[in-house]
This record gives sequence, C-alpha cells and structure tokens, in this order.
Amino acid sequence: MGHDGLERVRDDLAAGRLWKARDRVTGMVAGRPADQGVLELAGRVFFEMGDLPRAGAYWFLTERSGPEAEAAVRALHERHGHDAVNVIKALPVRNEIDAYPRPVAERLRELQGAAKDANRFRWDPAAPRQPADRGPEEPAWKRLVNLIGGGAALLATIGVWLVGWMAIVSALLCW
Repeated sequence: MGHDGLERVRDDLAAGRLWKARDRVTGMVAGRPADQGVLELAGRVFFEMGDLPRAGAYWFLTERSGPEAEAAVRALHERHGHDAVNVIKALPVRNEIDAYPRPVAERLRELQGAAKDANRFRWDPAAPRQPADRGPEEPAWKRLVNLIGGGAALLATIGVWLVGWMAIVSALLCW
C-alpha cells in the first residue's frame, strides 16, 4: 500500500469507520514498521478509537509531541508501568533501531539500556512480542489460583459424570 493506502485510512477515519481504519493501518505498519507517516496515522486511529495506550505505543515510535501524544504515552505507561521490559513488549517495534528517526532511536536505546540493566531483555526486532493491547502479565499466585480452580471444576464435572453413569448402570441392572 502506498500513498493511496494512507488516504484510504484517512477516508475511513473521516467517515467514522474506525474499525476499518484500524485494520488497514495495522496492516500497513506490518509492511512498513518504521514509516513515520504510517506510525503517526496508526496513533491517530487508536487515539480516535479511545485506545490511548495503543496510540501511545505507535506515537512513541515517532517524533510527535503535544498534548495528545503526551496523554497517549502517559496512558501507555499507566497500562504497562514504567518497567522498560513491559514498555518494550507493548511497542510495535519490528525494525532495527537505526531505521527510526534519531530522537526515536535514542529513546529506544534508553529503554534497551534500562532493560539490560535489569538483565531481563535482549533486543531482537524480529522476535514476536505481546500485542500492544495486552496488559502486564498476571502475578504467579493468580495463575496458581486459576489453575487450582480449573482443576477443581474438572474434577467436579468428572464426578457428576461418573455418578450419572453409575445411576444408569444401576437402573439397567435392577430392571
């Protein structure tokens, strides 16, 4: 998609077809991950949809500034915290750092450095990442509670099933 692709997204936005604009622009980002025009427009689409954290994730990769961009980046940090690894996972970075404008590349290098200081991240733009709209990972104790609850539900279901079969077999034997 070239220039006409950007125009289609703008037309969808103007017509209120936000879902269509979102689908088009995210497809464009996949093909042109460091294109500033595409990233700007992706941020605009998500901003118009009211998804400020996702808008912030796209605008973080641009030189955009101003109240909208600042609010969106703040929302990105509210959703993913100020932990460098969580923020990096939320960004749709699919290119080498040097493919972005100098201020963006410096911002990404700062994040990379903070993540390396924590010894929990190795930069690899080709590696799959969490979708930007996912929140931070659930704590281990919540996963354990969910696992125990799921296991209890499974056992209860098997128990009911067995009692039902025993009742059927008992009824057939007494007949």
